[in-house]
Amino acid sequence: MKILFFDDCPYRWKKFQDLNPTANADWASSYGEGVVLLSTTQYDMAYLDHDLNESYTGKDFVNYIVKNKIPISNLVCHSMNNQGRENMNSTLYSHGYQSINCPFAWTTTVDTILSKMG
Repeated sequence: MKILFFDDCPYRWKKFQDLNPTANADWASSYGEGVVLLSTTQYDMAYLDHDLNESYTGKDFVNYIVKNKIPISNLVCHSMNNQGRENMNSTLYSHGYQSINCPFAWTTTVDTILSKMG
């Protein structure tokens, strides 16, 4: 399983890696990095943050995913920003994507997240 971890916080990326040491995951810390990775790699799962230290947000990244019909089976909106996370999930659902609203998902193993997805 190939995973994209989209979050600007290196601490959360490190926590994700510590919890999932064998995960085949890439880290995108910005919108631009995420777009490049999506254009070159097929992902089965993506963890998505909302608030970034730039003019783009996770909602912009979600809009890119749905506009370009990027095929990702499992999406996890893990932002601590409740409204941003809800907006991301709503957009994904309305375009037929499977997504879960899971704040602090970067503190949970991938297997635990997948079990919540049913």
